[in-house]
Amino acid sequence: MEPHEEVNCDDRSHPSPRAQPTSFKPVIIGLYGLPGSGKSFRLEGLKTVLDNDKFAFYDGSNVIAAVTPGGLEAFQILTKEGKNDARERAIARVKQECSNTGKSAIVAGHFMFWAEEDEQGQSVCTPSDLTTYTHILYLNSPAELIAEYRSNDVKRCRQTVSTSHLARWQEIEQSHLCQLCRCHDILFTLVSPLVSANKLGSIVEDFRMHTEDYNMYLANQRMEDILASSSTAETVIMMDADKTLASEDSGVLFWEQVRSASAKRNPLKALFSSPLGYSYTAFRQATLLYEEALDDVEFEACCQTVSSMIHMHIDIIDLFYLIRDASHVRVVVVTCGIRSAWEKVLKGRGLTVMGDIRSDRTSGWYDEWPTHLTECWR
Repeated sequence: MEPHEEVNCDDRSHPSPRAQPTSFKPVIIGLYGLPGSGKSFRLEGLKTVLDNDKFAFYDGSNVIAAVTPGGLEAFQILTKEGKNDARERAIARVKQECSNTGKSAIVAGHFMFWAEEDEQGQSVCTPSDLTTYTHILYLNSPAELIAEYRSNDVKRCRQTVSTSHLARWQEIEQSHLCQLCRCHDILFTLVSPLVSANKLGSIVEDFRMHTEDYNMYLANQRMEDILASSSTAETVIMMDADKTLASEDSGVLFWEQVRSASAKRNPLKALFSSPLGYSYTAFRQATLLYEEALDDVEFEACCQTVSSMIHMHIDIIDLFYLIRDASHVRVVVVTCGIRSAWEKVLKGRGLTVMGDIRSDRTSGWYDEWPTHLTECWR
């Protein structure tokens, strides 16, 4: 694989599950990262915070050893085709076991190997990986930290490599994985080394629960709760937030703030221009982009800044103030943008926002695509 090669989403060696629908697809989460980035440590940490009746945990190398006669030693002397076949059988075993037990899986694995003396790395990602994984967590540890982990690893003899090579390897690996995931309906997110086991466990639990059907159930339930909360409501007005209540777009403003602090570009344009389009998966991926951009405290601070930059249209404000005093009318603001920012905008105008306000951005963003609701009423 060339270091800066664009991933071809039409490559027949990487078939898309869009063309191969199945009646049941278990949630199988890949835990990726460079060798020495802490995958085994993270896997053990997740075992302590997740329900073992709901999750199965796999070290990819152990599964390969189990499906290869003679174990890893025999695997190492196989041809490239033989190794690829063993990897295919390994991920197939994980999928079958999860189908049988109903559990979700977390699999620690590798995307590519790259010796520093080689011009390019060798991908070990198989077509079966891309049709089996539903999510991929990528450990985004700094190259300097990975180098330290590798040098201090007493359990494995790891080859010494420069931090510059590790950084280049990681950058290319993340780029290729991100593109492949968007071609194959796989949710992809970077995991900071600062994320606690409990926080990561919450994200993984959300992955297990949060299907498209579940998302729609939550959206419908939220709407029913809103309508049932007042017996006097005769009329409900539904309005979009971004570009309707104000000319500004909360998402654009958010990424402008992030970019000014970290030189990151707005990733939403690339996301919605990808093969995912404006699908449910795309909006779930957008949620993960917000999740990985900032921690909870930084996120809320950024939302506060964004809210101060949003100026509601005067006629909309007047309408809301008029409705505020009318018990028979209710307003529901629908947004696929940033809920927290819009809550702050509405509260700043003296409008009471009703409903659960959760700090967990992953679980809190249940309604992104098309009916994520924020309620404003008297």
